[in-house]
Amino acid sequence: VDAFDQLSTGGWEQAADRTSGLVSAPGWDGKREALADRFIDGLCALMRRANYRMMSQKEWQFAQAESFMFVMPIDVAWEALDSSLISRLFVRHPHVGLQAAQLSRRVLVFHRGSGIEQRAEWFLEEKLDMAIDTLFTDPARRCYSALCRAVASRATGMERGAHTR
Repeated sequence: VDAFDQLSTGGWEQAADRTSGLVSAPGWDGKREALADRFIDGLCALMRRANYRMMSQKEWQFAQAESFMFVMPIDVAWEALDSSLISRLFVRHPHVGLQAAQLSRRVLVFHRGSGIEQRAEWFLEEKLDMAIDTLFTDPARRCYSALCRAVASRATGMERGAHTR
């Protein structure tokens, strides 16, 4: 977090704005890269301590095949993203780059709490719950809704009749 603070406030006060053509402080690019590297290393360590894992290519393909909310109407300008920070991360920690998904060339995706469970059973309890819902609960809800609508329409009809007299 201190690297992020220095990147966002302290370092910018010492250097002029590079995009406007002003001269920057000497050696700022190297310091900025070092701070950014320290920040991304700290972020990855924090995510590991919080039991998040970087998404692997196999997990990414599985999520795409299952349509896990990755079909949101969002356009990402991938070419505008700077990949040098993540490239340096993979050079410093090659094991991270080997297990990361292909999309991690530009972004890092972390997740937790996932797993695949396979069971071969009769699932009688689940089937019984579904049968009770289908045979009793759903029709009872529909009858109750119809009854409420009928009572509401009769009540509004009586109010109209009382107002017209």
